[in-house]
Amino acid sequence: MGICVVAFLLGREDLRHCADVFFYVPILLAGLYLSRRYLILLIVIVGILYSGIFLTHSLPRLEYYGAFPLAVEVIFRTLLLCSTGLLSFAFAQQQRRSKAYLEGIIQERDQHIRELRLHLAAIDSLSKDLHLNVRLEKLLSAWLPLIKAESGSILLCKQKEDKLTLAVAKGSREHCEAMGAEKKGEGIAGYVAQTGEPFLLARNTKSLGMKEISDVMCVPFSTKNEVIGTISVCNKLGDSSFNQNDLDLLSSIAKQATPHIQNVFLFTELKDLSLNMIMTLIQAIEAKDRYTRGHSVQVTELALKVGKELGLSGEELEVTQTSALLHDVGKIGIPESILNKPCRLTTDEYDQVKQHPAIGAAILKPIKGLEEVIQIIYYHHERYDGLGYMEGLKGEKIPLIARILAACDTFASMTSDRPHRKAITQEEAVNELQRVEGKQLDPEVVKALLKVIRSKMADLRKLKVGARA
Repeated sequence: MGICVVAFLLGREDLRHCADVFFYVPILLAGLYLSRRYLILLIVIVGILYSGIFLTHSLPRLEYYGAFPLAVEVIFRTLLLCSTGLLSFAFAQQQRRSKAYLEGIIQERDQHIRELRLHLAAIDSLSKDLHLNVRLEKLLSAWLPLIKAESGSILLCKQKEDKLTLAVAKGSREHCEAMGAEKKGEGIAGYVAQTGEPFLLARNTKSLGMKEISDVMCVPFSTKNEVIGTISVCNKLGDSSFNQNDLDLLSSIAKQATPHIQNVFLFTELKDLSLNMIMTLIQAIEAKDRYTRGHSVQVTELALKVGKELGLSGEELEVTQTSALLHDVGKIGIPESILNKPCRLTTDEYDQVKQHPAIGAAILKPIKGLEEVIQIIYYHHERYDGLGYMEGLKGEKIPLIARILAACDTFASMTSDRPHRKAITQEEAVNELQRVEGKQLDPEVVKALLKVIRSKMADLRKLKVGARA
């Protein structure tokens, strides 16, 4: 700035033209980096300073050139200087907008990638876990943000029936009820289940009598031969409405999930068949040993409660249930004369009874899918101190579910009548469990079992008090 002032005062044209650069450079840089408010303030200050210096320098030439030409030159030079700052500011703003736009596109792309990963993870989890409702809930939770919908529901068709049942729902209950149906042909979901065609209704639902619903999409889970369910979503988030692209995306999602849902249906049928076989085996056991009638069911109830107390997963609880129901299946191979003997068993007879875990494992070995159950049955008479049978395993080398069965089996046996002894009270059984804790039985399992037993005893006391009242 000092150089500019000196140039004007000296009257050197070459220095003055060169010094103009020192006004343009700061204005140019200010336009690129300052905000609008500070840029305007700087332009005003520099403009006033520039025009003042120029006028001061031009006064000696006023008589020769005249006032009008000099005024025009001052105004032109000042406007040119100011416009430089404004143009640089406009250029910088355009660059900022372009950068923000690109960043927005990148963020949107990254969001889509994250959502697709969630969707693929949910689909993958459905193929690994056969707890259908739990997995469908996770799928719907992943799909709603992907579709940008406020609410959604999945309905499944009961096989060989026209009925639809609600599997999972997210969002407003009123929305889900409005989109749902009890059977094919009724409502939006019923229509889609009956026709197998996707349904899209955008921003016009008053004629359908659905409150607080702006737009709806519903697509089927379709196999080659039938529709096995539907997924419905409503109220797209934001100002836009569902369109054909959204419907295509939802249809694609449903198409990917359909084979997994169908596999779960098939597995459920096999599971029901297996449970029927299991109950038949249990009845065969109880027919031989009248003193253990209901024993397997009692052990199963206790084991499931203890398993939940210890935080077992859904799959582990299923294994626990099957193992508990079948834990004494090997007694089919033990003579009835030994099982129902009214006095204490001889050593040889007891050795025969001790073979029932191995016999049970051998009976179940040909059945595929029961490998873990077979292992638990084989080890359910192992002791925590390593003095049990069949292999003398010790501590945590014994499978956890086998340790749970051992504790529950012990308690159920003590509180049930046997051919050679009468049942003891639950209080006495609790004392016995505490005595063998850490020796015969896993201490952590015993603590969980005692919690279950005491809760059950407290409930019974409340019932007795209520009955007296």
